[in-house]
Amino acid sequence: MDLQEIADHVLSRYSEVGLPALPQRDQTFFLVWSYFAMLMDGGYGAVFENSPADHFPETLAALQLIGLTQHAANLDSAAQRLFSNGVPSGWEERLAAMQDASLEDLNSQAYGDESPYAHLERLAIWWNQQSE
Repeated sequence: MDLQEIADHVLSRYSEVGLPALPQRDQTFFLVWSYFAMLMDGGYGAVFENSPADHFPETLAALQLIGLTQHAANLDSAAQRLFSNGVPSGWEERLAAMQDASLEDLNSQAYGDESPYAHLERLAIWWNQQSE
């Protein structure tokens, strides 16, 4: 399947059964897809304002699993800068902690030398290589 077909499949299943009920490869796809969607939409601030922060440890692990270790490191650095006691589970708590934060330096180096679409294509390749 191509990237969009995988996304359609996984996002449909996610809306039906939720993240914990998805197979591991679909969970990984959802977490990494969501991370990049938010990162492209508004940088690390958007990541922590939305669902990737609801599943912060799982998102870190998913990025590492598919070989995006620099993204995992950047995400972890952003979290450490914003939240001294770990990423809060509540959306309101995260917003309050982020109120005066600046992540521009991390946002500017978020993708390295590759476009975010190259990372998403890597995700699609990884997903297709996994067994159901």
